[in-house]
Amino acid sequence: MAVERRWGKEPGWFWTHAPDTQARLLADLYLSLETPEQAKKAAGRSKRRRLDDHRDQYLKSVGRD
Repeated sequence: MAVERRWGKEPGWFWTHAPDTQARLLADLYLSLETPEQAKKAAGRSKRRRLDDHRDQYLKSVGRD
């Protein structure tokens, strides 16, 4: 219901959309509720995860699992 309230729609409106649209609506809702500090921390975690993935791929490619 939070998605419907955000967009000023009637209850159940969210469920009338395709799954990909529902995912976008939920993402929009979560981003609107996120504080700048939370966004900064999430970006840092994402960057760290990407770096770790790249390191793991490299180690695997040179045979050092």
